[in-house]
Amino acid sequence: MDLTFNKTTFAGDDQRWLGSAHGTNSADTVKITISSGNVTTYGQTLPSGALLAVDGTVDPDGTTHSADGFLLTPIDISRGAGTYSGAILRHGQVSDAMRVSKGLTALTSGQKTSLAASADILLVG
Repeated sequence: MDLTFNKTTFAGDDQRWLGSAHGTNSADTVKITISSGNVTTYGQTLPSGALLAVDGTVDPDGTTHSADGFLLTPIDISRGAGTYSGAILRHGQVSDAMRVSKGLTALTSGQKTSLAASADILLVG
């Protein structure tokens, strides 16, 4: 694991996918495992709103890995596959339609069921 300090600035992250500010001050830190497939899908930046599992899996299917929350702020994954640190939103309101407008994949019924069981997320609009 690379523990080198890196400062990255993101210009104007679109967080309209958040249904409200509720819960944003209680996000937990999580180690996120980025695969080469994630790098291919997302490029240099894992966007806010990406679906996460507590074990650090990105875009869990809700069955093999539970869908536990959403990445609160984007992270720079330009170093490629590896372990990164991020904040997982597990309590609050999320608009799946706004996530989709950012280019993220819509939640499946399995992911919605997994979120309902493992997180206090209210899906809105």
